[in-house]
Amino acid sequence: MFFEDEEFAGKNNESMEVSKLNVENDYWLIESGELKEFHDYDAEEVRVPDGVTKITAYVFAFSNSLKTIYIPKSVQILESEAIVECENLTQIYIENENIEIIEGAISDNPALKEVYIGGKKFESIIARTEDKDEPCFEKYFGDDSEFAVADGVVMINARAFEDCKSLERVYLPDSVKDISFRAFAGCVNIREFKVPQNIEFMGGQMFSGWTEYQTIYVPKTFKGIKFFQPWRRGCKAQVIYY
Repeated sequence: MFFEDEEFAGKNNESMEVSKLNVENDYWLIESGELKEFHDYDAEEVRVPDGVTKITAYVFAFSNSLKTIYIPKSVQILESEAIVECENLTQIYIENENIEIIEGAISDNPALKEVYIGGKKFESIIARTEDKDEPCFEKYFGDDSEFAVADGVVMINARAFEDCKSLERVYLPDSVKDISFRAFAGCVNIREFKVPQNIEFMGGQMFSGWTEYQTIYVPKTFKGIKFFQPWRRGCKAQVIYY
């Protein structure tokens, strides 16, 4: 299921009807309603066939010509990494307002600026973790100067806030334990940022592009030699351990 901002609930697939749709041609591989492969790497606009119920991992991966994806109401699940590293993808249209988005299903697309679900444009998306069924922050699309991630979120996904130039302040709840690859890269107007006390993992290049005019407060449990801290690569900000 899809949940906006603070809202989150457990998945509910018990009533899902399994589609019998099967298609295999030069472009699509669909088995029992699950989209397994897509092969038109020159396509700029793609409409997923009606009747597909699930888009599996890496179906739309490294498709650098792709700019827009339309997903029909029949699709109930976007698996983790279903749409990943499509460098020029800017828009995703999803008809099913109750779609279930798994962590990292769409976040790792650097140019993605607009996602519409059930006809509504969303400022941010919360998905669920793949293993523990917990809320994770998938992607931010807003242009506010301040933003607070909802309490209870345990993960910030890859590129979730990348290149959000409008942001001056971002607040993370203490529930966040994992911040992924380049989650805040290019956020050059955030003057001060505090990493939550309970953090357990910080991904590579997390603050890439940050300048010496910015300050990051990090739990002292992460203190160490900069060379062995992938999360600091590409970052010139002042780091203060607390």
